[in-house]
Amino acid sequence: MKRWIPLNVFAVAVLACGCAGTPREGADVPVPIEGTIWRLVSVEGSSAAPPMGDRAGEFRLDAGAGRFSAMVGVNRMAGSYRRVGDGRRGTIRFPDRIVSTMMAGPPELMEQDRAFIAALTSVDSYALVGGELTLSGGNAPRLVFRSPDERRVTHPRVRS
Repeated sequence: MKRWIPLNVFAVAVLACGCAGTPREGADVPVPIEGTIWRLVSVEGSSAAPPMGDRAGEFRLDAGAGRFSAMVGVNRMAGSYRRVGDGRRGTIRFPDRIVSTMMAGPPELMEQDRAFIAALTSVDSYALVGGELTLSGGNAPRLVFRSPDERRVTHPRVRS
């Protein structure tokens, strides 16, 4: 009889995990802060200028490496970051030197690159609401991004 108890507990645990699993078709799933390619919306309260290049306007956090990459104007940028939080709100810092290519381009995009780096180094918190990521510093929004689909990621069809 005692042998059946662990097996029954295991079977119940497996069933509970399977039932709580995947959302149904069309269900809204929160956009993850890491792994999403974010599109720059504003820097220090000013609307972002349309960037140059096919990958421009992108910002991405890579959880596995603890690194970020960006191209928000003319130059590519990268560096490390540290994040603590539940994926919705928390602290985030970009402590190491930010590396950047040194290409020239239109003055407004060069200024956007400079302003982006300055804002990023002053960030100390994040908030993720719907498909919008706000990086703030000193209780003021510094950088605002939107997920590529504007608001939410819709989970693919799941057969039940």
